[in-house]
Amino acid sequence: MKDTFKILISGFLAVVILDTLGSIASRQFAFNYGLLSPFSYLIYGTVAYLVTSESNFSKGVTYAVFMGFFDATIGLSISTYLEANIGTDYEMTPAFWATAVIFNSVFAALIGAIGGGFAKRKNKNSAKVQQGA
Repeated sequence: MKDTFKILISGFLAVVILDTLGSIASRQFAFNYGLLSPFSYLIYGTVAYLVTSESNFSKGVTYAVFMGFFDATIGLSISTYLEANIGTDYEMTPAFWATAVIFNSVFAALIGAIGGGFAKRKNKNSAKVQQGA
């Protein structure tokens, strides 16, 4: 199994753990589940950073989009099933779901570009240091 695929699977697992524990905690401690969104974005960016470091920028961004899509489908299903405290009561319509998937995937691409950009910059600096040595 390629290293980049292992990174992707690890990212999926991190999202499942975050969504599961976050959903339960949001009910138990009465906080808005949406406050955990930055942690999801951190996972997307980390996956993009690691994949870009191992492969290339476009693959890193693509994997971040996969993370966003996964979180907006499987992650949203988990949080809905576990009745996460989302602050308001709304109906999960197909239109809402489609909008969430599109928005989250596009936002994940942006986060992935940032994470991948950091990796490219680090790789470029490492190459300069090695050339100078």
